[in-house]
Amino acid sequence: MDLDETILESGCTLSYGLRVAEDLERAGRLGETAKVYEVLSERFPESWEVRLKHARLQWNQQERGRAFELVDEGLALSPEEPSLHVEKSEYFSVVGQAKEAEWHTREALRLDPNNADLHIKVALFLLAAQDKDGAEAACHQALALDASNKSARQILGNLAWQRGNLKDAVDLILPGRTKPNPEHDPNAALASSLFALGRTPQIGQLSPAKDSGQQFIETTLRAIFNWQLGQLDDCAKLVGAAEKHFTRNRDAPRVHAFYQVLRVIKGLLVRLQDNAALYQGEPSASLFLVGDEHVLPACHTILPFAGKVRRLNGILVPSLKAEDLIGEAGLHRRAGFHSILNHLPSGATVMFSAGSRDVQYANGLLGRIKDNPDLKVDEIVKGYIEQAVKASEAKQLSPAFLVPPPPNLSLRKIPSTDRDLFLKIGADFTSKLRDELTKGGYPFVDLGAIAQDENGRAKADLYIDNSCCLPEVYRLAFTAQ
Repeated sequence: MDLDETILESGCTLSYGLRVAEDLERAGRLGETAKVYEVLSERFPESWEVRLKHARLQWNQQERGRAFELVDEGLALSPEEPSLHVEKSEYFSVVGQAKEAEWHTREALRLDPNNADLHIKVALFLLAAQDKDGAEAACHQALALDASNKSARQILGNLAWQRGNLKDAVDLILPGRTKPNPEHDPNAALASSLFALGRTPQIGQLSPAKDSGQQFIETTLRAIFNWQLGQLDDCAKLVGAAEKHFTRNRDAPRVHAFYQVLRVIKGLLVRLQDNAALYQGEPSASLFLVGDEHVLPACHTILPFAGKVRRLNGILVPSLKAEDLIGEAGLHRRAGFHSILNHLPSGATVMFSAGSRDVQYANGLLGRIKDNPDLKVDEIVKGYIEQAVKASEAKQLSPAFLVPPPPNLSLRKIPSTDRDLFLKIGADFTSKLRDELTKGGYPFVDLGAIAQDENGRAKADLYIDNSCCLPEVYRLAFTAQ
């Protein structure tokens, strides 16, 4: 569109001038757009709308100071215009002034209480302040105004997932995963819930996520599922697809934890070809191994246990800790754990393989014990065994346990102030676990004893990564039991 300057000089309506500016901006003629806004501001000095649109243009051109000035001019003209408060809130959020951003959002909501999106914005501020109950209430207010609001359902679904209400999470989030604008699911709560509920094939039927970090987790979960089923060609394709997503968004939530799992599966796909003997034989029974990613190397191996030759089914509960079964943290992992047990056949033998995450340097027991020296490793071990046995008996399953391997981690990567406590926690956990299992008469396989040297440190040549042993190590451990 050509800019007819005579129109602006001789006079035009406000609506026409704004249309001219919008057309110029769409055409990329930003300098001319700014000129139109300046002329309109002089001709219509009472218009807050001109200041708002001009502010957005300046903000998008990185003229942040000028954008703030223009919004303030608009607020001086119309202090009770909600959209001006929303605009200023967004600016404050970008520059890291959260309190000011929240104040303007709440002011916008006071002025426009029937705006569902403003209730969502308040909910996000409450989540950032760890006020989950307040965020939940704000989302319910949004749904009361707009029953199909995807953002409200997404937040409520994520909260349901965190609390271990996996079915509720799916019911809330799934309707928002539709084209053309599927709602963002940063923690992949929907896919994680479907995986835990045994509904992984549904992940592949979802509208593609726009975020590559979310796509990575969803594709990795599908790869894990195919590995567990033994569908190796499909697994290999999904591993390749997941790696591409990883390179596009390495820093998204939960991505690095799943990348460790992906690396394990990729290594196993290669190793499988050279270790056919581990997967040959005529099993007379199954053994279900439930735990974190260090159960995956045992998938499909045929090994002796309790007088029978068994095919091992390694079933992953992502990031499961022994502590998750007894504390208030990790409720979604605990729910996934129980969901898996619900799907096992009555009378089956289930081997619990938690504990590896508990003795890792990052995100393990070390930080909690440093904060709370009264925390007892032996109480965690006893609680873990008690809850695992109780859960298996409720499902008519026969419980057994795997003593996890020590972390395959160079001490040089750990600050010297933490090393002694780190080594002590790992040694205490496995020794207490062995003692309690022996005392209780529960069958167990001691993978830790096979994978450690005389000093209790990991034998690095027996590992795939920092926590997962090679499939051959399982054979050594199971034949030694």
